[in-house]
Formats: sequence, structure tokens, C-alpha cells
Amino acid sequence: MSAQLALIGGEEFSPGFEDVHSGLLAGLPGKKIVYLPTCAADDGDEAIDHWCGEAVKHFSALGAEIEAPRIVDRATADDPSHASLIAGADWIYIGGGFPHVAVRILPGTRVLAALQTARMRGALISGASGGAMLMGQQSHVMTPQLIADISRHWDSGAPPDWDPPMPEPLTCLGWVPNAICYPHFNRLYPASWLQRGYPPPGFSLIGLDEQTALVSLGEQWEVRGRGGVTIIRAGSPATRYAAGQKLTL
Repeated sequence: MSAQLALIGGEEFSPGFEDVHSGLLAGLPGKKIVYLPTCAADDGDEAIDHWCGEAVKHFSALGAEIEAPRIVDRATADDPSHASLIAGADWIYIGGGFPHVAVRILPGTRVLAALQTARMRGALISGASGGAMLMGQQSHVMTPQLIADISRHWDSGAPPDWDPPMPEPLTCLGWVPNAICYPHFNRLYPASWLQRGYPPPGFSLIGLDEQTALVSLGEQWEVRGRGGVTIIRAGSPATRYAAGQKLTL
């Protein structure tokens, strides 16, 4: 059975994750991949070039035909040639960054319309890090204060008393209904948010470890990669799933 969605927790181009990408590629009818750096559009040309270059290098080594168009503003998101690339792709890969950046860029554009059509025709669409956040129903705005706080603890992990303010909710694409995707879950998550009613009632928080994918397979999802996936629902204890396990959202 071919996957249609894949949520990836980050570090997707680091050594050790190639087998997950290869497995997803093997399940496709063709090998045409389009990588979108849209979530990183505010990070500057150097960062955009870096991630596009990493995608091209990584997937070319796996035998794929890879395009990485610079869809980084409203004009490039409404470019018919970019929409055409997506229309012909077997796999669309939404890279990392910040979901609120893509939410500002994509609505009402030809690229988003092409993505919606690709999803309906059964193309694989994956999101890594910020791209995974974008694919849920809701996420949150990454404020400068929150980004600075995360950066301060990135290498060492969150101290037990880490208590950043709750960010503003953000409505995303909703391809995973009633879900909030949280990448890099093994590295950094503010446990204090759980005591403040997060996730909100009716939502599931999907905690995605780095180098880990949660892949849709019909009615079920499967965990693949080096880490695990944690599901948290309001008022319920967290449930942890390891690689190879299946779950229903």
C-alpha cells in the first residue's frame, strides 16, 4: 500500500534516515520529487539555498528525479511553472522552517491549489519539522521570544522548570484533522504546556522525534525511523509508539 502523507520530526537529511526515504520512494509509481523550501522563506537566501541543495543531493543519491523550486513568496507561489512541477510529481516534500511563514505565502495561490489536487490524486506529500507542523489542523506562531528560548536550550534540552508562554494558535492546512504536529519532540518540549490545557480539547498532539516519520497507510499510520511518536490527547496520558508500530489517529 502506498503512503499518502508522511510527518517527519526533523534531521531528515542527517545520516541514518536514508532507509526511511528509500522505503517511501520504493512505494511510489515514479521517482519525481518536488521539494518546497516555503517554510524557510524568512530565513534568507543562504538558508534557502542550503536546504534546496541538501534535498537535491540527498534524493539524487537515492535515484530520484528531484526539483527544488524557490517558492518563497506570493509571486513564486502563484507561478504556473511551479504549479506544473507539483502537478507532475510523485512526491511533494515540504521542508522545515516555520508554519506561519508558509501560511502567509500559500493561500489562494496556484501552488496550494496544485498541492490540494496532488493530495486528492494520491501523490505522497511529506512535511519535515515546520513542514509537518503545517500539515496539521492547528499549530502555533513561532514568536521571536519563543524562537530565542528554544535556541537557548536546543543543545542541552529543556530544563524541568522551562515555562515559555503559550504561543498564539495558528490554523494550518488541516490535512491531518484535529491534530497538532510537534517536531523535534525528543529534543525539546515544554512540559508546562500540558498543565495549561495543551493540546486543546478535541485535538491530538503528535510528538515527532527527530529522524522519525509517521506515515499514513489507509486508515492507519505507521512509525518509521530511529525514534518514536508520542500521542497526547486532552485529559489522557501520553501514549508512546516505537518504530514499526501502527496507530489510528
